[in-house]
Amino acid sequence: MKVNMIKGWMAIHGLTRAEVARRAGVAYSTVFRFVEGEKTSLRLYMWFVGEGCPKGYFGKKYKGREQEEREAA
Repeated sequence: MKVNMIKGWMAIHGLTRAEVARRAGVAYSTVFRFVEGEKTSLRLYMWFVGEGCPKGYFGKKYKGREQEEREAA
């Protein structure tokens, strides 16, 4: 995961970790650990991508899981 790219994207869009947590419906600590690259979260990945954050910022760990998530919904 490209941590600095995600942080930069958040800054450009005026998003704090607290705002992401509120809008994505997760705990602040989950966002913090996700953004720092310490935790994976398909929910947050889908939220960021849905908001326009480039998929390439998240590396290969989510490749294929996005389709699984859509099929389960």
